[in-house]
Amino acid sequence: MHERQIHQLRHLAAALVTAIGLWQIAQLWLQHFREDLLLEALWGGVYLLLALGLVGRSRFSLFATGVVCLGHIVWVLQSRGLATPLDGLVALIDLCLAGLGVSLLWALRHRGSV
Repeated sequence: MHERQIHQLRHLAAALVTAIGLWQIAQLWLQHFREDLLLEALWGGVYLLLALGLVGRSRFSLFATGVVCLGHIVWVLQSRGLATPLDGLVALIDLCLAGLGVSLLWALRHRGSV
């Protein structure tokens, strides 16, 4: 993969992670308050921190994106399942982001670190 393509994919991942994080935090205002919404907003804060890392050049943020996105899918499936079609969409985007993070990490495996 070329450096420019890696840079563009990292920014795409950062944009998607930011959108999901903002959506998770906005749920506090858009739905009736429940305990799981507070945990969802906490996940949203973690996603926003991941987005900051993805804008940079760190490989750890790529690894953390894969782990956090897969962890979020597991948490959603265990806590409430895919109750709405929107939950399914978010789970699908999480799965794509985890795959994107791991594939970018694989593409950067032999390059020098910063």
